[in-house]
Amino acid sequence: MALAREFLELMPLTIQVRKRTAVNKYNEPTLGSPVEYRARLEPINRRLRSLEGEERIVSARLIVDAQGELRDTDVVTLPDGTTPTVVAVTTEYDEFGVHHQTYQLEG
Repeated sequence: MALAREFLELMPLTIQVRKRTAVNKYNEPTLGSPVEYRARLEPINRRLRSLEGEERIVSARLIVDAQGELRDTDVVTLPDGTTPTVVAVTTEYDEFGVHHQTYQLEG
């Protein structure tokens, strides 16, 4: 289901996301072609514990017009060309299913 126009108006940025498609024997990722998404960047400052038990500092939340395809292994490129570290991805639901997804970013 497409997002409401009013919600999309709150997403002024266009980001690029490259999915990890494989990992070589040196544990280096192979990335797919970039896909563009509309997004909103919100600065935050909070601690988050990873699944491995590490405590991470999240400095931004990136709300993305995505319907369930985002993963924490993605490489995100912001409009200024920076590629922050993705700490986690959350999925928000409404009565129709997946509404949008959010990257928690470090750095």
